[in-house]
Amino acid sequence: MIIRLFRAQYLLQYVLLFLFTALLWADAILFPDLLVTGQGFEGFPLIKKFVLSYPLLSVFVSILLLYTQALMLNAAAGEHRLVERNQLVLAALYVLIMSSQPEMVQPNMMLPVNLLLILALYIILKLYGEKESLSTLFDVGFLTGLATLFFFPAVAFLPFIVVSLLVFQMVRWREWLIPIVGFVTPFIFVTVWYFWFDQLPEKFDYFLTLFAFQIPSYHDASANMILIWGLFAVLVFFGFIKILRSASEGSVERRKKNRVVIFMFLFALASSFFSGQKLISHIYLEIIPVVIFLSSYISGVRKLFLTELIVAIIFVAIIAIKVLNFS
Repeated sequence: MIIRLFRAQYLLQYVLLFLFTALLWADAILFPDLLVTGQGFEGFPLIKKFVLSYPLLSVFVSILLLYTQALMLNAAAGEHRLVERNQLVLAALYVLIMSSQPEMVQPNMMLPVNLLLILALYIILKLYGEKESLSTLFDVGFLTGLATLFFFPAVAFLPFIVVSLLVFQMVRWREWLIPIVGFVTPFIFVTVWYFWFDQLPEKFDYFLTLFAFQIPSYHDASANMILIWGLFAVLVFFGFIKILRSASEGSVERRKKNRVVIFMFLFALASSFFSGQKLISHIYLEIIPVVIFLSSYISGVRKLFLTELIVAIIFVAIIAIKVLNFS
């Protein structure tokens, strides 16, 4: 039912998508003082203080952020023919996955990080066929640099930009240099700020610790996390197979853009080897390409019974976990 409901793109679907998002965040809306903990804002004390002081307002801002980025990703994937156009299936699935765990249904820094990376992906996909794109390349690097300031493992997307340029056969040295300049620009401003307030040595030592690598830890994966994401994984597997085929079939443009999405997924996986972050934080980054895989598969399926059943089970499981947490 959920998939069929969003297999259109009229005003009704936009309203229903917002209500769907609000329903998945209903526990945070009803009990903000209990559920909003400020976790995920380590290193951002002012933001954390605001979130804890105004929990309900922070929840509504988070819902708007999630709703906006779901529509942006849906529009980007549709415009570049990664999924079927004139549907909101991708947006609905993105909201569902991004709200699938209790830890995710509260204000956190990964919401603006994903917003920045979705914008970066959209701009990267627009690079195909462009001749003069230096300002666009700067924008991609700058957005990725901002995302890295908020969540350091997003630095893995800097080499992703370079690989994307290789996929689009953009090999001039200026096209490689400009994204790097854009990437370091936010760090230059932050460096000047810390230098001005005599905090640069302390922050530099902390920055060096972020380059420690370790095998990802899965000890914080709960049973309900394994159940819900295991069901998602079944659908994503078929979507990944389809997008692999699309990367070697169809028009040249579509093949190359599908390859870019595949590489984004691989670099998102690589980000999980940065230490000091929870598993769930890295999964946020992987959701962007994963939901494209999933939507690519669903948009081409005619018999939806099994797919609808799995999505319905996931939805019911999410709601049941919310109810049990307050029973």
